[in-house]
Amino acid sequence: MNRREFNRLTFAAASGLLLPGLSGCATLQTANRLAGVTDYYAVLSAGNDDPRLPGDDPDPGTRAALLDGLRNEYRYNHDLLSPLAIADSLPSHERFSAEYTAERIANSGYLLPPIAQWRTTQSDELLDHLSDFEEIFDLRKDPASMRVWRTDESFGEQRLSGVNPMRIRRVMHLEEMPFRLDSVPRYGGTTREAIAAGRLYAVDYEHLAFIQGGSFQGVKKHLPRPLAVFYWEAGSAQRAGRLMPVAIQIDPASDVVTADTTNHRLWLLAKIAVQIADANDHEMGSHLGRTHFALTPFAIASARQLAPNHPLGILLRPHFRFLLANDELGVEVLVNPGGIADELLAGTIEESLRISTNAAQAWSPGEDAFPREIANRGLDDKDALPFCAYRDDGELVWTAIHAFVSRYIGLYYRSDADVANDTELRAWAAELASQQHGRVNDMPSPIRDREELIQLTTNILFTAGPQHAAVNYPQYDYVAFVPNAPLSAYGPMPDPESPDFDLQLVRWLPPASRVRGQYEIMDSLTVYRYDRLGTYYRDAFRDPEALSLVAAFQQQLHLVERQIDERNLRRVFPYEFLKPSLIPNSTSI
Repeated sequence: MNRREFNRLTFAAASGLLLPGLSGCATLQTANRLAGVTDYYAVLSAGNDDPRLPGDDPDPGTRAALLDGLRNEYRYNHDLLSPLAIADSLPSHERFSAEYTAERIANSGYLLPPIAQWRTTQSDELLDHLSDFEEIFDLRKDPASMRVWRTDESFGEQRLSGVNPMRIRRVMHLEEMPFRLDSVPRYGGTTREAIAAGRLYAVDYEHLAFIQGGSFQGVKKHLPRPLAVFYWEAGSAQRAGRLMPVAIQIDPASDVVTADTTNHRLWLLAKIAVQIADANDHEMGSHLGRTHFALTPFAIASARQLAPNHPLGILLRPHFRFLLANDELGVEVLVNPGGIADELLAGTIEESLRISTNAAQAWSPGEDAFPREIANRGLDDKDALPFCAYRDDGELVWTAIHAFVSRYIGLYYRSDADVANDTELRAWAAELASQQHGRVNDMPSPIRDREELIQLTTNILFTAGPQHAAVNYPQYDYVAFVPNAPLSAYGPMPDPESPDFDLQLVRWLPPASRVRGQYEIMDSLTVYRYDRLGTYYRDAFRDPEALSLVAAFQQQLHLVERQIDERNLRRVFPYEFLKPSLIPNSTSI
């Protein structure tokens, strides 16, 4: 069996999906094969009872020899996803553990019989009614968007607490408006006044302009390039405030469609155009590029440059668990020619991958740290924007992680001089910044002091766990139901004046086989969580002082969870995705 087929089998076992040509028996055979794989993290934890900086290690020779061996196993590849740095090959001990594989099969096993049935029926039949898109959801609860996807309230809310809260930005100056709008439709008042009051927000997808579109069975796939403006409608004693769409330009050459237009069909098409662009930006950019691929160099460099008993390596290791395994499977199965991304997304596979590589290349460990990233988009003013679930809950989780990391770093680095004198840390940062190795944009090298190390480490932990959770787990509620977030448009846009508009709309959306494929992958990616933030595998930490800090971290996360639960009682749309109990430690799915 070649490596590619092995990866297809592994993906089938790990996701619970039946890929073409595979059977349930094959997935079980794969699970049995994986059962013999050694858990690298458990092996390395054997040295965790004596964490030491390199200058304090009484046996530097053994330490250096261990790192030499790890560097032989962990090597960079800059060609496969050029210009990104990924692992050249996956060390056997980085593969999914037997526990992980068995749990994922158990969690998503209910999908196997219906998927097998779907694939034995005609897969390319045409759908005739919007209600046809709902019939697939007889396996799990209805996605949250299914009953409200047409509403402006849901469309606006998704910018703040949906699957991709990474695109919305506040319009600070009139020159930042994506198109001319003299007054605010539906609400009145001039655009200049709304901007001054902090009430106008915008999304645009100009960065996707290079996508010309792939094809499906001779039908051209399309990716709209919309621009949209939203207005923050203040709340009252009877109703909470809400972000509402007011104007959309379906592409830069089209007329602006406003919320008070009399043609409701055109308004619906404009909102769907935004959702198609947003879904492609999310899947390949906010999700794959800004979490998986952005963190990959850190996982590789940490194994190569931080000894098994290095305090920072001990802290980081659980937050990289299964990241490299997911990378390899993603490259081999999801983003390869003919793979899931190629089939479902609007662009060719080369175009879709370019979204990911652009996003990962642009990601900065400083500018994309959660508080700064929020501020960079103008979302930090809570007087102007009182509600943003992603921002508000993310702030709680970031603060808890930052406090834990600060105490942990302070336990081993007693002064800034300890940071400067750490030879392994210096090599780690240099490798990440190097164009010959990690290629991380704006990577600080050398790391100057404890505060810079704390901020960087906090961002790594936040990106690996909470940030990935925030863009992965909402996919079932917002992307599994295809009309809310189609991954592509098929053929020309419907004519809103046509008497058969409803049928044209259905045919503009993905066909049946793609609807099923979109559902399958979104269900698989959201049905399972390997662990939970702050709860580590046995022996991850053995230093009693570090264990005490972990216990305090877990207690703080419990308080954060209670606060989020209280907030959700007052929210029109409860936001569950940054509850600590539902956040894994790592990008493990």
